[in-house]
Parts: sequence; C-alpha cells; structure tokens
Amino acid sequence: MNILLQQVTLLHPGQPEHGKRIDILLSDGRIQDMGNSLDIEAAHVIQGDEVYVSPGWMDLFADFC
Repeated sequence: MNILLQQVTLLHPGQPEHGKRIDILLSDGRIQDMGNSLDIEAAHVIQGDEVYVSPGWMDLFADFC
C-alpha cells in the first residue's frame, strides 16, 4: 500500500530538508521518495497544516514483558 504524506514538516537536524515542508511517499512502510509536489494517484493521501515527521518515535508505554 502506498501512502503519500503531503506538505509535512520534516524535523531531522543535519538534513538539508530540516524544517521544510515536503511530500514523502511510503510504500510497504518504507520511504520510497521525498520531494515537492509528488503526485501519486494510487496512494492514500495524508495531509494537514500541523503534521510533523521525524525519526526516532517510539511508544514509551509499550509493555515488552
């Protein structure tokens, strides 16, 4: 399944796109493409004014026992 994150703000210090609004295409849970104005017809589109993407998110309340 393809998911297109449209005009999300990338928070990743050290990357040229840090703090910029970009499109991110995900396919099977992996990033396939990043850029401006990606247009994928077969993708589920997620967009919003205050959507942020960054590495390292995890659930602190997960129970691994």
